[in-house]
Amino acid sequence: MRTSLSVRGVLVLPLVVVAVFGAFACTGSPTQPDLIADTATGSRPRSFDESSPFSPAQVAQDEFAEPEFAEQELIDESELTEDGDVEEIDAADLGASDLDASDFSPHSLTASTPKAAAKAGTVALTGVIKDKRTGRVIAGVKVNVTGVPTATSNSKGYRINVRRGTWTLKFSKAGYATTSVKKTVTGAMNINVLMTATTGAALSSVLLSGSDVPVGTVVNGTVTLNNAAPSGGAKISLSSTSPATASVVSSMTIPGGKKTGTFQIKATAAGTAVIKATYNNASKTANLKVTGGNTTQPTQTPTPTPTPTPTPTTPVAKLEYSPKPCPVDENPNGGVLAKCTFNASDSTAPAGSTYRWTFPGNNVFNGTTLTNVELPCGTLPNQPPSGTLITRTVTLTITTPSGQVSALPPLNVSFTKTGLC
Repeated sequence: MRTSLSVRGVLVLPLVVVAVFGAFACTGSPTQPDLIADTATGSRPRSFDESSPFSPAQVAQDEFAEPEFAEQELIDESELTEDGDVEEIDAADLGASDLDASDFSPHSLTASTPKAAAKAGTVALTGVIKDKRTGRVIAGVKVNVTGVPTATSNSKGYRINVRRGTWTLKFSKAGYATTSVKKTVTGAMNINVLMTATTGAALSSVLLSGSDVPVGTVVNGTVTLNNAAPSGGAKISLSSTSPATASVVSSMTIPGGKKTGTFQIKATAAGTAVIKATYNNASKTANLKVTGGNTTQPTQTPTPTPTPTPTPTTPVAKLEYSPKPCPVDENPNGGVLAKCTFNASDSTAPAGSTYRWTFPGNNVFNGTTLTNVELPCGTLPNQPPSGTLITRTVTLTITTPSGQVSALPPLNVSFTKTGLC
């Protein structure tokens, strides 16, 4: 079959046109491509300046200036719904719960990703926990919400995720009073907390061996702490609202590690008095009534009833002292000062018993507990070498109101002098 001349002309003409344009492109700019490959749009022609050398960086810059790339960039910043449609994200839709650890400062966050948090339906409660007195940030505080895993604060604060609703947050740490905060949560919130430090030992009570006694009675008082006294001891200040009725010493010391200490009150005149003990700016009181002693006898003679003879109670004396050895320094008031606490509060004795201490040089003192004992010059040798231990005896004798006596064997006490008469 032969092809006509007109048909052959139609077929040959396009080939000639292609050859001409191809030759022109090759001779005009052999180093620049006339097509670019793009993953978003496929290969497509582009225009360029023949006088400019080919630059990949310039191509990339030009590409992102094209309208179709701007459109692609917007799509990348959107989210796909479940049916595949594009849903635009508005900045107002983003909340604190959508932030990750790098976006949220100053708090240290360990929550899940924004999408996971949104799926769980939770919001973030964050804040900083500080000491109420010092204003310093407290780390290691447990943050507890019922039904939610406990969070622990660090030096930057805390974060805990909850669902919307009304919740009570409890903040707790050893050495601090537990603090609770109740909040209605409608979205992400910042809740800062101040916590109050608690002391190791606090005054619990002061009790008297008798609350209604005749004149001349010696009443024992007992001070109790809620926790053991610190290593240096707990100094308790004592006072009476009526010293003429009932007199007390100005202070006593509960030895370190002990929770109780005793002191004595002398009932000297009829009346009433309030005995107050103070420690760490907290006070406890006990009331004492002192009567004149004589009462009016009834006119009729009552039928005498046998009075059982009380079983004599023999006291048991116990004493200890601290620190060991006992430092002795020059007393500004004259003589020397034994800076120790001599304690007999663990002794067993009925109310009204007398505690009598005999120190070197036959110096006698009364009381259940002695602190900073004042001794005259000459009681201990003068001018010993620095740090030399001097051993002397101290004795304790307890006498009950019925005359029962308990005396400990002399206790050898080591003194060390740093000051001389």
